[in-house]
Amino acid sequence: MDRIRNLKLRNSLFLYLVIFLTIGIVLSVCTLKICTKVEEAIWLDNIDNIDDFVKFQEEYNAIFQDFLPIPSCTMAKLTIKERVVIELCDFLETWCWFLFAFGGALAAVLVFYNKKLKQPLALLHKSAQEIGKTNLDCEIYYDKKDEMGELCEAFEQMREQLMENNLYLWNMIEEQKQLRAAFTHDIRTPLVVLKGYVQLLKKYLPEQTIELKKQMEILDDIEEQTVRLEHFSDSIKKTQRMDHLTIKKNLINVREFLEKIEKNILLMSEDVSIKVQYEYHDLEIGQLCIDVYIFMEVMENIVANALRYAKEKIDVKIQKDGKFLKLLIMDDGKGFSERDIIHACRPYYREQSDEDTQHYGLGLYICKVLCEKHGGSIELGNNKFGGGCVQVIFNIEE
Repeated sequence: MDRIRNLKLRNSLFLYLVIFLTIGIVLSVCTLKICTKVEEAIWLDNIDNIDDFVKFQEEYNAIFQDFLPIPSCTMAKLTIKERVVIELCDFLETWCWFLFAFGGALAAVLVFYNKKLKQPLALLHKSAQEIGKTNLDCEIYYDKKDEMGELCEAFEQMREQLMENNLYLWNMIEEQKQLRAAFTHDIRTPLVVLKGYVQLLKKYLPEQTIELKKQMEILDDIEEQTVRLEHFSDSIKKTQRMDHLTIKKNLINVREFLEKIEKNILLMSEDVSIKVQYEYHDLEIGQLCIDVYIFMEVMENIVANALRYAKEKIDVKIQKDGKFLKLLIMDDGKGFSERDIIHACRPYYREQSDEDTQHYGLGLYICKVLCEKHGGSIELGNNKFGGGCVQVIFNIEE
């Protein structure tokens, strides 16, 4: 039964035509037989001599009695009603094949439309109207596997993709709102400080009532706030640059790649007393297809973050898993709070207790964007010893 329900449209229409045309042929044969019997009955009632009628039949040598004409002598005796019946029978005998064939084809088309087209077309029409009203929650469910089922499935995939795109755009808009809010907040603080120092100097410097030492302290603070603004400006430029960033994968030798990683981390950790341990899995001698610059930028951001919070050591693990390259960096610091795990990859997110004015909470956000552009992802958590654990995944498929 399911096989019949899931027939392709052309096969279904052919099947319906065969069924209804067969019914039409049967009805045509039955109609011919009935008309013949009716005509014979009328003839026999109105013929004076049965022997003459039989002789007339033999002379006419009719192969099919269905088309046997009525003798003229008999036609004169027929009533109006009998003549109408005879004419109707003659009409049916001549045209019943065409009428039943046409009726069967029409019935086949109507049944085909009701069984195969009406429901999916109604679903598609309703969903298209809802999507036109920006309502994307109109799920289409049509369980047949014919062409209309495939069309409904494709339409449903399109609807789901539109929902994903809408969600992505919504998140981008919210992200931009957060960026603007954070930008306004973070740039206001150093500007307020600078404005306060300028007013202080304008008030007391002409009177020479500020000691030289105090003046130097003020100038140092002004310089610090200026540097802070420069760092902030650089961070803004970096986030804007990522919108137009394109991934450029190239083949690189695995051994050369690992040496480059260790060299970069060594340069980052030479000024701190933090031990770095490396662990590699399933990285055979050969080549990797990866954007090295993107990978290094992500790795350096995460390592820099780990070095800020580590007490004695950090662990760097790299593993190849099918078409993905996994980078796992763990430290022995205080780890991420539940709030950090949820929000740390958002732009300008900082711990409530973090008083470091040189970091604007963009590092992990940049890592997240770069990983997604490289077909991967980033995941935050804590290791079994309580320290922070960051795993990033890159798609290395050629």
